[in-house]
Amino acid sequence: MKNSSVKILKHLPKIIIIILSLLCLLLFPKEIGEGVKKGLYLSGESVIPALFPFMILSAYISSSPYALYFSRKTEKLARKLFNISGAGLTAVLLGILGGYPIGAKTAEEFYLRKMLSKADTHRTLSWCVNPSPAFVITAVGSFMLQNTKSGIIMYISVLLSSFTIGLFSRFTGDKTEAESLYKTETVIDRKDIFIISVASASKSMLLICAWVLFFSAVCTGMNALTDNKSLTLFIKALAEVTTGCESAVNSNISLPLICALLGFGGFAVIFQISPYLQNCGYDLKLFICWRAISGALSAFFCSALLKIFPQAQTVSQTILAGRTEITLSHSIGASIILLLTCIVFILEVDNKQKVC
Repeated sequence: MKNSSVKILKHLPKIIIIILSLLCLLLFPKEIGEGVKKGLYLSGESVIPALFPFMILSAYISSSPYALYFSRKTEKLARKLFNISGAGLTAVLLGILGGYPIGAKTAEEFYLRKMLSKADTHRTLSWCVNPSPAFVITAVGSFMLQNTKSGIIMYISVLLSSFTIGLFSRFTGDKTEAESLYKTETVIDRKDIFIISVASASKSMLLICAWVLFFSAVCTGMNALTDNKSLTLFIKALAEVTTGCESAVNSNISLPLICALLGFGGFAVIFQISPYLQNCGYDLKLFICWRAISGALSAFFCSALLKIFPQAQTVSQTILAGRTEITLSHSIGASIILLLTCIVFILEVDNKQKVC
């Protein structure tokens, strides 16, 4: 009887979430439908154009002799600075240029092809997930904030955060795996590498868009459930980075906090990447912790850089002057603490299930 009660209590949160979700679908079908439509628009307008071409290119590069050549040339530098192989550094650089899922996807490919040891893969995954310069500088900086300098400052801040984590993560993992495995790796002997790269990118793109649609529907459902702007903004910020940044800009949130959102990436990005983590045997809970730390460090570096380059936020402050103000924006420290509470959400995530 006791064991039965324990099992019921264990699954009670999931049962409550399922019931609430069903009620939302029944009570607010129009609002949730609008959220899905918005997600489709977001996918077609921003996500696919920004990611799909680069995902094809990164898949092609990772399967070509160029990745092997670059990995060998950067082996000593990567090992000395970050205690990862040159292949790990290649994944990091592709992630920096291509955006959130590219780095993790490349690291997974290198791991499955035995170009990366397990310890090196885990160290790489802790800091290879970053927003692309096109998204931060152009989409958030130039379009949302109407200040390219703000976008540049935020992108530099996110990179500083990422490399700080990279330097720290060199002391984590299995210290006995000092040598990478890619030296014995042979390049994939296929005449249709480009076709395979397009197919791989298409599969990944479908997964990414699915999560964008899901979290867009969730955010729209939250608007129907509550009028609390601070709560709605917080959930949007944690859920999906593009919607979160747009809502933060419209709500007069400070630049360091917007940078924190970019460093964290949102749960949509985390769940997009989760299949790659599982294939590499990397703990999803640990990954979320690293993302939260990345967000906090990004806000810290952004605050420091704005003291040196205050002109980077002049235009954006003028643009935001007439917009609705949220109390959350007045306390960077409190907001970072709220961001770190995202770790609580991982308690219901079963990252041990096999992904088909």
